[in-house]
Amino acid sequence: MHGALCRLMNQAVEAKGWTRRQFAEQIGIVPIAVSRWLLGQEPLPWRHYLHVARVLNIPLAVLLRAAAQDRPRDVAEFERFVGQYLPRAMRKAG
Repeated sequence: MHGALCRLMNQAVEAKGWTRRQFAEQIGIVPIAVSRWLLGQEPLPWRHYLHVARVLNIPLAVLLRAAAQDRPRDVAEFERFVGQYLPRAMRKAG
């Protein structure tokens, strides 16, 4: 399973000239987990999106758009995850 997010992350890692292990060190995640994300064997957990975007110099919106192509059903899960960090006034009513 090589989706849009997987391709995007792999291209960014390659552009930086990093190995998977070096990328893992940059984001502070065990290399096996990073390899699984980059191979498309496991989805990138939502909690890592912002940090991965920063380290790879990818706009968060671009990373999220790629994820939405791969995991459209997970958009609601993501909104719930992000919503817990938004001020109450910014959350959707209902």
